[in-house]
Amino acid sequence: MQTYTFNISEFNQKQILDEVLTNMNLRLFNNYCDDPTSDGNSYISEDGLILNFNVDLTGSQIIQLNNIIDNYVYNPNYDDLFKFKINQSTEDPSMIDYDIVGLNKKRTIINGELRLVEYYNNYVASSNTYSDLVVVESRDYIKDENGIIKSRNLSSSWLLNNGTTGLTVTSTKYYTHDDVNLNGNFNAIDVVTNFTCGLTTKGLISKNGITGNTLNISSEPSNDDTLTDVLVRASDGTIKYRKSSSIGGDNINGLSGLTVGGSVSATTYYGNGENLTGMTGSFGITVDGSNSVLTSGVKGYIIIPYNATITSWAIVGNNSGDCIVDIWRGSNYSIPTISDSITGTEKPNLNSQQINSSDSITSWVKDIFINDVISFNIVSATNISRINLIITVIKK
Repeated sequence: MQTYTFNISEFNQKQILDEVLTNMNLRLFNNYCDDPTSDGNSYISEDGLILNFNVDLTGSQIIQLNNIIDNYVYNPNYDDLFKFKINQSTEDPSMIDYDIVGLNKKRTIINGELRLVEYYNNYVASSNTYSDLVVVESRDYIKDENGIIKSRNLSSSWLLNNGTTGLTVTSTKYYTHDDVNLNGNFNAIDVVTNFTCGLTTKGLISKNGITGNTLNISSEPSNDDTLTDVLVRASDGTIKYRKSSSIGGDNINGLSGLTVGGSVSATTYYGNGENLTGMTGSFGITVDGSNSVLTSGVKGYIIIPYNATITSWAIVGNNSGDCIVDIWRGSNYSIPTISDSITGTEKPNLNSQQINSSDSITSWVKDIFINDVISFNIVSATNISRINLIITVIKK
């Protein structure tokens, strides 16, 4: 073990040890770094700051260490950088109801679903700009084969004063059958088109694709066929839940707005059930530099919960500027690297712009699969301190 003693008139131990970690990649144990795999330890004595290294430092490492001490500039507010913005404390902020503390809320809605809520300290109405991100809340919805929401995953992240994420908490809300249908909270977006059949199933979902609010039923079903749970489009365009009794011959009891005879047909269809495919979905990332220009490097990972084909991208920044984002894909829970890039020569970018989008992605590897790990790497950025990137897909 090598021991070094530095007599510094005024210093912050955490600040110096963080500089040793950043510049020398050596982590020293102390009262805030309880790491059994550390490279040594540190404490303060009457002689000054003591640094003990488990291994002998090389000549170049000793020079690095002396340069750190010689160029050290005391920051009296250094500890504040590691406090949560929402409470200006290191205490767990997850019990604070951030929805009612006066923060400025910015919502992102995709395909009619609330997917992202960002809470900022500052908002300028004249320019519709937000700054100083405090909390990020992202939502992901899990649906059944008919496109009806079964559960919602909610991930809340609290930012520190230095702009990094200090805590993330994830929870899941499950929706019951009664929540989805009987209480009017129907969230399915499946549209039935190019579909013809005799009605022998136990239910049919129809919405906004059936001309004149008319559902035609072809081929007389047998007397023991029963239509129990049906969602139909009302004259005002809303989805209504109906209970019916049995179907017999040409009679349907308990339903209104239906015409017997003909066939079931419409124009387009999508969804992700056994007989419907092609539901639109999306994923993405928000990168915030806390009013500093974004730096290059990997900014986050997500895990894909379904098979899909990428169709387009959209990016928006807090200012007009330049930014290039690369996307990497690792299969089956593997962490991707730069060699796993899927964006070819058409990377999402801002070119002296605040917002940009494209569905011209011929050079992309478009297919993604369940349990793929996606990482977002900022290649470069100029005059941009925050971006939102959304990738749109068709689920398979």
